[in-house]
Amino acid sequence: MQTDTMTRYLLTIYQLGGAIHDIRSIQIANALLVSRSCVVKTLKNLAEAGLVDKNPYSTVQLTPEGVRRGNQIYTEFLLFKRFYMECLQMPEEVAAEDAAASVCYLSETAKQRMFQVVLKN
Repeated sequence: MQTDTMTRYLLTIYQLGGAIHDIRSIQIANALLVSRSCVVKTLKNLAEAGLVDKNPYSTVQLTPEGVRRGNQIYTEFLLFKRFYMECLQMPEEVAAEDAAASVCYLSETAKQRMFQVVLKN
């Protein structure tokens, strides 16, 4: 079962390029402003779920399923960001932060309704 935290990490790993090359755990920690120990714990959960491959020397790369799920999450992120920027006139940086949170915390019903609004515009 994918948690909100796992979703946020998948988005971050995908944005850092984890679909095509190894990402160091310190990059993830810096991007999310969390400790390396938090990253190690969550990466273990992602690996157990088959979404990342953990490599020696603290690097990870998305598995094919992780890439598929990361792409889905990233697409949702872009739709939310567009909604916040175009419909709500939010600055890009704030829209990106809120889009990342929305991907993790909104219900599927709320997501789909917002995406309908974005795709109509």
